[in-house]
Amino acid sequence: MGSVPLNINLTEIDIRHIDYVIEYVGTFSNDWFTIKKEIINRYPRKERVKFSRRHYSTKLFFVNDFERKIIEYWKEKTGIELFIDEKKLHPTTWKRNPRGWGLLIYNETRKKKKSKPKKNS
Repeated sequence: MGSVPLNINLTEIDIRHIDYVIEYVGTFSNDWFTIKKEIINRYPRKERVKFSRRHYSTKLFFVNDFERKIIEYWKEKTGIELFIDEKKLHPTTWKRNPRGWGLLIYNETRKKKKSKPKKNS
């Protein structure tokens, strides 16, 4: 993932791209992820590193500091606070399980089932 410094400021080019999107989106949408797609499409490929990517496993989104600056600028410029759907954000509590973890759990449950005595009816 591209890394952006924490003290990032919007450049004149960034502001031009955002203003262009503001012109045609207007009040039509307040969903950050929809507007983010429109803004990203204005950038050349090499400059898209500023934006966060989706998580490799969960495919859910992150919001980095650069994007937060854009959200703040959008609110200043339009008065509309952009909505970030929490269901689409990657959870901070997510942890990567070690390889084969599901097989270990499966084998433990099989052992427990085998060790239980059968009921005679």
